[in-house]
Amino acid sequence: MNEVINAIRGLGETIEDKIIIKKVLRSLPSRFNSKILVIEDAKDLNALSLNEMHGSLTIWEMKIVKGN
Repeated sequence: MNEVINAIRGLGETIEDKIIIKKVLRSLPSRFNSKILVIEDAKDLNALSLNEMHGSLTIWEMKIVKGN
């Protein structure tokens, strides 16, 4: 994800974090649906940073993998 964002920005394209966050959340597999709902309900997507979203999803995925 970060590589694509950096490539887009490297080409001079201006893309806001909130747009990237919404696109990433829409593109996640269905196993992330519960976490997506929690993020959308608990956080202001317009104020959420890419790092916060990435960290939240990474921690959640680690807990799921560890639980299996």
